[in-house]
Amino acid sequence: MKLVELLHLCLIAGRSGVVSYKCDEQPGVIYLQKGEIQHAEFGPLEGEDALYTMLEEEGGEAGYSSSGSSPKISIAKSCTHVLLEAARRADEKSKTTRLSYAPTTSQSLSAFPQTPILIYYLDSQQLSCNLKSKTTQIGRLTSNDISLDHESVSSHHCSLQLGADHRITLTDLGSLNGTYINGRRINTPEEVHHGDTIHVGPVPMRLLADGVGKKS
Repeated sequence: MKLVELLHLCLIAGRSGVVSYKCDEQPGVIYLQKGEIQHAEFGPLEGEDALYTMLEEEGGEAGYSSSGSSPKISIAKSCTHVLLEAARRADEKSKTTRLSYAPTTSQSLSAFPQTPILIYYLDSQQLSCNLKSKTTQIGRLTSNDISLDHESVSSHHCSLQLGADHRITLTDLGSLNGTYINGRRINTPEEVHHGDTIHVGPVPMRLLADGVGKKS
């Protein structure tokens, strides 16, 4: 499993233990406590430098073990903060971004100051989707507006609704593995805001939506 996917799963599940990583024969370890990263090592690097270096690597494989405890605490920031920072660095590093556009319909809302965008990661690729229609459905089937080909994503997993009041609501559609906002599983429709992290099962997404929650 890829490192970023494994860390997101550990965040959701609140895991404690050790994530091992290896890329080009260079070993690395990440120590977790209840879904938070306490310490990381990668070659001569430690702490955030080691962690971000591993997350920026394009290859490598990662595994998880529930045994083992951290020899020290070198990372004080939350796991969510660290993963968002890794996503930001990836945005800056990448010169091109694959775009997947949701279909534009007659319900397209021009009231938003800026078209909301979802940035997400699938099979170690960074993708993005402009949310141009009133409802964007997400799931495993290709009939969804955003199709996530992942075995842990339900056929019709969740949906995003854009309101005329500049608000975006996330609704779980009875999925098996859940829909999460900033690491918290939702059971009823909830509002999401600019910068929020959304997990569709294990698939991480970040909402970029300037003006969300603000009325004109």
